[in-house]
Amino acid sequence: MYSYFFTPANAEYLSFFLPIVVGVKGLSKRELSRLANISDTELARIESGKREMPNPKTLRKISQYIDVNYNNIMYVAD
Repeated sequence: MYSYFFTPANAEYLSFFLPIVVGVKGLSKRELSRLANISDTELARIESGKREMPNPKTLRKISQYIDVNYNNIMYVAD
């Protein structure tokens, strides 16, 4: 299990860190979107920074599959 702690409090960092963490975890974007039951488009928007403040429920789903604490993701996205 991977453990990450994000300290930046700016939403742009989520679009920077999420693809890195997903890559380290060994998941493709498609696999993650299927596991988290979100659309490929929504995940792409989050990763690209086009979704400035993702829905907390969506972030919780993602956090479960990339082994990142939900609170840490919310901190980055805030």
